[in-house]
Amino acid sequence: QYSLQQATSLMSTAWYKPHATPKLLRAFIKTTPNSPTSSILSSIEIWDTTCVVTNFGKGKVSDCSILINPSNPSLLGVRKFRYFPQGRPALPSLEQSISSSTQKYEHPLMGYVRRWGDMDVKDGILYPFNVVDGIVHQLGGWRLALNCYMLPDIHEHEKCPVGYAVATSPGGRDLQKEYDSIIHTVPPFHDHPPNNSDPEFILANCYKNALSLCSDVARGIKEDRNVPLRIASPLLGAGGRGFPSQKAVKVAAIESVRWRDSIVKGERPKILAFGIPQLGVAESLAKEISRIS
Repeated sequence: QYSLQQATSLMSTAWYKPHATPKLLRAFIKTTPNSPTSSILSSIEIWDTTCVVTNFGKGKVSDCSILINPSNPSLLGVRKFRYFPQGRPALPSLEQSISSSTQKYEHPLMGYVRRWGDMDVKDGILYPFNVVDGIVHQLGGWRLALNCYMLPDIHEHEKCPVGYAVATSPGGRDLQKEYDSIIHTVPPFHDHPPNNSDPEFILANCYKNALSLCSDVARGIKEDRNVPLRIASPLLGAGGRGFPSQKAVKVAAIESVRWRDSIVKGERPKILAFGIPQLGVAESLAKEISRIS
C-alpha cells in the first residue's frame, strides 16, 4: 500500500506530472426550463488532467465526491499483476513461470518479449500506476479490498460482472480524502468481449449502470440538495481494456448526453466531469458531445 504522496511520486516518474492543475476545456450545461435564475440541472464537463483519481477529488479544482472506477469482475484491483498486456486478459501463471533472464520468451498473446521477469518489455505493457483501478486500490488499501471482498457474488464468483456497476466506500484514508464513494464498473476488453458480444453495447451499459448507481449513492450523502453532485470519470474502456479512442469517445458522448438530458427538475443537480490525460482525446470528446447535443 502506498500513501498519496508516494503514489503521485511513483506515477510522476512513470508517465505524468502529478501536480499539474486540471484544465476545464468545455462544459455542456442543461438548465431549468422557464426559470428566471437559469439554474443548472445537469452538466457534462471535459477536463484535461494528469490523473482523475488524485487531481479531481474533494477540495480540488473539480471538487468531485464520487469516482467511477473501471475495475475487473473480481474487484481485486491489479495487485495480482506487476504488469499486464493492454487490451487483453492478463495471464497470472505466465509471470511466475518466466525467470528474469536476458532470453527471449514467446508470449501467447503478445508475441516475443525480452526479460519478462524484470519488466523490460516491448510496448503494450501497463503497470498498476498506469491505470485508474491500480491507483484506486493502492490508495484505498486493505480497507477498500475488504469492502470489495464483502460484496456478494453476482454471477459465478464475480463481484461485478462485465457491464455491471457496484458501489463501495473509498476504504483507506488517502482515498477518503479524495472521494466519498467509489462506483466500480467493468468495461469489456475491446478485442475479447464476453460471448463475442458487441463491446460498444457493453461499454454503454457501464455508463448507464454506473451513473444510475451514482444517483442512488448520492441519496446517502449528507449535502445541500441545491449543491450539484459532482461525479468524476475517466474515459471508460480506453485504458487497459484496449478500446480505440474514437470508439471510447463515441460511446462516452452518447451515454453522457443521454444521462444529462434525463435529469429533471426536482432532482439534485448533477455534473459528470470527465478527466482525460490526453489533450487530443479530451478535445475529441468535447467535439463529439457538441455534435450530438
